[in-house]
Amino acid sequence: MWAQGVGVLAAAAAAGVSESIGRGWVRQRGGVKPRPQSNEDGALTLDQRIRIQAGIAAGDNNAQIARDVGCHRSTVGRELARNRRPSDVGPANQRRGYSASKAQERADSQRQRPKPRKLDENPWGVSSISDTACGC
Repeated sequence: MWAQGVGVLAAAAAAGVSESIGRGWVRQRGGVKPRPQSNEDGALTLDQRIRIQAGIAAGDNNAQIARDVGCHRSTVGRELARNRRPSDVGPANQRRGYSASKAQERADSQRQRPKPRKLDENPWGVSSISDTACGC
C-alpha cells in the first residue's frame, strides 16, 4: 500500500496495526517512500507494450503501431529488437516472437537498482549514532 501512494496511517489501519508499528515498518525498509512507476521517464508501460503486440498481430508496420501507442517509430523498433528471441534473426522475424508480458518483466528487472541502506552497509554506524543520540 505504501508503494501505491497510500499514507502510513491508512496503510497501518488497513493492515490492522497502530500507526507507530506502521512507521516502524517503513523505517525498517529504508524510510523512503517508493517512487510510483509512471511513464514520466519515457519508458513504455505494459499497456503500450500490449498495444505493440496487438499491432504486430494485426500486421501493422512500426510507424502505424507508433501512432497507436503514442511514441516514435524508432521506439517501437528498439522495443522489438531488444525483446526478440535469439532464434528470431532478420527484420521480418524480430516481430514474430514479441511478448508484451515478457518485455515488461525484462524492463522491470532492469529498472530495479537496489540500493542498500547506509546503516546496513556500516553496522558500526548504528552504535555510533545511538551513542551520540543518547549523549553517552
